[in-house]
Amino acid sequence: MTAVAGFRDYASLFAQHQALLTLNDEVDGEVVGKTLAGRDIWAYVIGDPDSTTAEGFPESAVLINGGIHAREWQTPEAVTSLFETLVAAKTDGGFFQFIVDNLNTIVVPVNNVDGFIQTQLFPETVTADRRQPREGRMRRKNLRNPVTNSF
Repeated sequence: MTAVAGFRDYASLFAQHQALLTLNDEVDGEVVGKTLAGRDIWAYVIGDPDSTTAEGFPESAVLINGGIHAREWQTPEAVTSLFETLVAAKTDGGFFQFIVDNLNTIVVPVNNVDGFIQTQLFPETVTADRRQPREGRMRRKNLRNPVTNSF
């Protein structure tokens, strides 16, 4: 499913993340927060279970975020691609296997789930029209209602 040619919608990205979590022992995941609308924000850790390097030292960690801003459709794709690559090449006998065996890679593919989904409701509407200020691909403001301080 694509929201606009070349980009997956949130449901498709999330399904891929959950499949990678379910099908691979090197992947762990958990909900690390909730959005204003009550949606889960997921983080995934790609790494081996022993948490030590080949030399016996504690493994370092790196955090990679995507989808911080609602209109960032490329960053969730890029983070998902990295996630997919690490899992697919985990036994390549080279660089990627070294990374999986010696580093905990934490990925948060979509931080701003509400905004990301909102911009994909009308993906081809690219104007900031006062008649539909909360819709469209180019929406910039957050979804918090300033009067009620809620969604």
